Amino acid sequence: MLVGMTVQEQFFDGLYVLDEKTLRPKPNLAISHKLVKDTTWEFVLRRGVKFSNGEPFDANVVKYTLERVLDPKRKLYDRPTWDKILDRVEIVDDYTVRLITKKPYPIMLEKLAFDAYMVPPKYIEKKGDSSFGEHPIGTGPYKLIQWKRGEEILFETNDLYWGEKPAIPKLHFRIIPESAVATAELITGGVDIVGRLDADQVPTVEKSKKAKVYQSPSNRIHFLQLDGDGRGGPTPFQNLKARLAVYHAIDRETIIKEIKRGYGTMLHGPLYRKYFGYDPGIKDIEPKYDPEKAKQLLTEAGYKGGFEAELSGYMQKQVLEAIQGYLRRVGIKTKLNWYGADLGTLIKLRNAGKVKDVAMYTWGTNIYDPDYILPYWFGYNAEKNYNRDKQIDEWLTAAAQTFDKDKRKELYSKVQRRIVEQAYWVPVFAEVSLYGINKGLDFVSLGEFPRYYRCSWKK
Repeated sequence: MLVGMTVQEQFFDGLYVLDEKTLRPKPNLAISHKLVKDTTWEFVLRRGVKFSNGEPFDANVVKYTLERVLDPKRKLYDRPTWDKILDRVEIVDDYTVRLITKKPYPIMLEKLAFDAYMVPPKYIEKKGDSSFGEHPIGTGPYKLIQWKRGEEILFETNDLYWGEKPAIPKLHFRIIPESAVATAELITGGVDIVGRLDADQVPTVEKSKKAKVYQSPSNRIHFLQLDGDGRGGPTPFQNLKARLAVYHAIDRETIIKEIKRGYGTMLHGPLYRKYFGYDPGIKDIEPKYDPEKAKQLLTEAGYKGGFEAELSGYMQKQVLEAIQGYLRRVGIKTKLNWYGADLGTLIKLRNAGKVKDVAMYTWGTNIYDPDYILPYWFGYNAEKNYNRDKQIDEWLTAAAQTFDKDKRKELYSKVQRRIVEQAYWVPVFAEVSLYGINKGLDFVSLGEFPRYYRCSWKK
């Protein structure tokens, strides 16, 4: 998923794009917008833009792009989210378009910056969806030249690009599964960038004469989801005190320091600190590491001798094993269900309500707003939800439909505090994205998403 999004951003454009400094949307293929009413967004489009095959960009492209997503026959992956938001698209003139939403939707600009790359109508209708998937084109700074699945992807500058041309004219993505091999290529000059560098490879890169380590704080979070509903079957975690015991049992700061080697940040509550509406006061009410308190809570919950439980996960295995150790010390003995090479199975089980007791998941997007994380996990009927709470659902619904920023912050604060107080989740850490890069490169990244079209060689 991360690789796909990173690649797409090099040759696709959206109406808006996230600014690397502010983390907020700024104009891209749209040059301005206005809110006609709470359910009507009007956009003025950039003129003179063409796809890399010469097809022009205009209001018809916007309409086609979004209606294509909504078409149930096409079965596109992002249809479910857009179908809940968008009622219809209206063309005002060749370079003005209106998006009519089903309900007020305050984060439309963020959505358009992250999840609405413009596509060429004539090209797709001539070639078909399948061919477009294999040979995509966009209005972005690069164009795709070659794609060998599982091996490599080649790009070169899109000569028809409307904006500033990339300083680096060609990109060559190579798929190197072994991290040690990728690092060896980096320090010998075989590659210039290694994405998602393993922490244990950092010392090797730092000793290199040709490469260095680049750190980029990310909004990707890792957390334990406790089954407070007993959705996966009867469990001690239906008891609040048992859930709070997990919070007190785990030394998250030591996990970050020792296992993540410091390449992670402390996560307080369910939101990364740079999200809109993040409540810094969560840190003061959050349960602290206190194994004796954990044991006391287990006794009060009726589990003086502890209990056995299942712990599932698909990444960060060392972290999961450390969590097992911390839980064991307070009397919770866990069996690890590891899905490292089979994420699809875990997702199917989770969404079907068949994951028992507790599991560790990760979540990260390029939208720094609670509406792009909390409803997916705490919306009352969300398939990921193992802690159905009608009060949280009401707050989330209200926050998603008001343009009053202060009101949204107030509602999201209530949600964060309730999640912490009820210990529905135990946050583990927020990622720091690590890259190995050539020392001669000026590298630009938005969290875990590199922006190669903004990179350049030092002079």
